[in-house]
Amino acid sequence: MKAQIATIIVIVIVAVALAACSNSSETRPGSDQAKLEQAQAAKATTAQSGSQQPEKWNQRRLKDLQDADAKELGTLADGVGVPVGDQAPNATVEDIGGRPIELSSLWSERPLVLVFYRGGWCPYCNSQIRRLTKTNADFDKRGVGIAVISVDSVEESNRTKKTYEVPFPILSDPDLKAHEAFRVVHKIDDATADKYKGFGIDLDKASGRSHHKIAVPSIFIVDQGGTVRWAHGGPDYKVRPSPAQLLAVLDKMPELRAKQ
Repeated sequence: MKAQIATIIVIVIVAVALAACSNSSETRPGSDQAKLEQAQAAKATTAQSGSQQPEKWNQRRLKDLQDADAKELGTLADGVGVPVGDQAPNATVEDIGGRPIELSSLWSERPLVLVFYRGGWCPYCNSQIRRLTKTNADFDKRGVGIAVISVDSVEESNRTKKTYEVPFPILSDPDLKAHEAFRVVHKIDDATADKYKGFGIDLDKASGRSHHKIAVPSIFIVDQGGTVRWAHGGPDYKVRPSPAQLLAVLDKMPELRAKQ
């Protein structure tokens, strides 16, 4: 009897020891199971981080815009822009494919809301473009098109279009042909350009030019005959007419419908 009890005790001790070894091998650092768990955790973290990156990217490049004050809506700052009633100047710029395009070819098809923006590096401009993208169908219903233009290179303009899936033309004018013709050029001094570089904004790289010139944020509504029917432009790049304000302006001009 004593021998049987001793045998049972030995068996229990061996079983407990084996179980302890098995458990420790699963959790100790360097074990195959630990490596597998670490790899799975790293993969999950990477996937989570990757899924958040686009949203973080967008947040860094979007800023809330303030709608233009009703009293200032449809006004131009001194020395800025082509006044209402004047003929809109034609200019040859480039589309995102690098193909030359005349501005007149756009407004001859249908009335055009022509938006000058500072560049794809400007978070306020990106907010404006995204807002226009979301309301593009409302402009279409009114028979009016949209086009946006900056001094950005074709490559930078293409990046902006793809980022926000913009349905209307994004035009490149690094040589300032349209900007100068519409009188919406703003010169950035060298000190400010260097300051921008400290924020990761390289104006020379964005435009492919070293002139440090960008647009005064401006909007022109041009009819099919090429006449400027409405204009707005000012130095405060954080304040711009909203899509709702622009649509209200168009609704007051029912004659401004695309001629079939």
